[in-house]
Amino acid sequence: MANYLCQNRHGTYYFRCVIPFAYRKYFKNKREIRYSLKTDSKKVALPKSRLYRVWLDRTFEDLATMHDDDEGVVRTGLMTHWGMFGDKTEIDHGDDKDKEFEHVEKLKDKDFERAIRLNLKPEEIIRLQSEASTKSENHNTMAGSNNAPTWDDYCEKYLAGLLRAKKIREETATEYQASYILLSNFAGADRQLVEFDADLMTDFYESLSTRAISTQNKHLTRISSVFKWAVSRRVIPFNPIEGVMTLNDGERKQDKREMFDIDDLKKVFESDYYSNNTWRRRSFRVRTPYTFWMFPLALFTGARMSELLLLETANVHLDEETPYLDLLNEIDSVTGEEIKKLKNNNSIRQIPISDTLIEMGFANFVRSSRDKYLFPDIVKKATTTDAGQKVLSGRLKKFDVWVANSRSFHSFRHTFINAAALSGIDLKYLSAVTGHLSKEELVEQKSYREMASTYLKDYSVEVLKAEVIDKLKFDVDFSGVKWPK
Repeated sequence: MANYLCQNRHGTYYFRCVIPFAYRKYFKNKREIRYSLKTDSKKVALPKSRLYRVWLDRTFEDLATMHDDDEGVVRTGLMTHWGMFGDKTEIDHGDDKDKEFEHVEKLKDKDFERAIRLNLKPEEIIRLQSEASTKSENHNTMAGSNNAPTWDDYCEKYLAGLLRAKKIREETATEYQASYILLSNFAGADRQLVEFDADLMTDFYESLSTRAISTQNKHLTRISSVFKWAVSRRVIPFNPIEGVMTLNDGERKQDKREMFDIDDLKKVFESDYYSNNTWRRRSFRVRTPYTFWMFPLALFTGARMSELLLLETANVHLDEETPYLDLLNEIDSVTGEEIKKLKNNNSIRQIPISDTLIEMGFANFVRSSRDKYLFPDIVKKATTTDAGQKVLSGRLKKFDVWVANSRSFHSFRHTFINAAALSGIDLKYLSAVTGHLSKEELVEQKSYREMASTYLKDYSVEVLKAEVIDKLKFDVDFSGVKWPK
């Protein structure tokens, strides 16, 4: 490997050059110059690093001819030219310095002409190197300042501004804060903003590798918004997250479309968990009804976890001729502000309640509720969906139907959609029940591909029950799923 090329532990190549001691005062007394080549390919990195070496070589040569006022001498002597393609040439024309410079300039011209033929664009690379030097100088100037903002202080300030401008809701702010805390725990809450760089943020991103790729990227996006704000206010010169190579979640999305098959559903609903009420003998200190109802509700409504966990008792209409769930945004009657907001406008809908849910005792359970929310204990959690996901995923693992990055609670929604397709249910009715249906959710259903963007909702609950809910068939014995009186 060339002595001006090195790798970090992630495989990324860097240009590195130790600055001769005599010239360090011209580089703020730095010992070396180091700059990421943003590639893990040696074939790509080598010619780029040689271009930087030529640029630095030219700089050193210029410095060598400068008059040093402190020493009162003009530096002369043997000149060395490092070609960008690895060749080293020593030029010695005795006292004829003009001839030496002319010789070096010709060699440089040949190097640059060759680089241009190879599409290496040396001028652009030199410009980037110059910008990087400027950023480095700004970083060194700001770092260590007592007035420089820390990560913890600045993200708190940013979050307060978002809430004050009503750009996010309180529950969303809690989720943002969870992402900020992850970085605080990793890098230190007292670390100054100017001390963050792409390497540190890459290490942080990799520390999240045990999570789903979409979750990794979500945390990084939330954190990036803080750095972007700091850049816009000239607090820091650049956003360090821009140098992080993130992973693509494309393949993971394919996995997310998996649904539960009949054997999986039997493992859940024909288990002792329901037939012998072992759900009430869970090891968790708090035993809450949502651990009983979330699975059957998800299967017979096709609703999302967040929609069901935050369901309000008043929005379960049992006294109508056709009982239904009324999913809508929650508005504070005093302030007029939105307290709860569904995923999108298509998520506001009415879902008929299945006869099977009534037979399980859902109506009795709702009527016995004395709280605003159907599942108050889980709603009291700081991050309701995360807490519910953790508990319910743990239960699905014990049922042996959970598969990492493939089958989860959301698979009940896909199972609902698949059952609708097998029953020949018209998409216009199905979309009125499930709300927004993405192409990812429908791509497996050949009969629905042509209508994947159709969302019609103007149907009565009577029509939706007859056209969707009553037509769903699952070859599973639900007789053991009974809410205890």
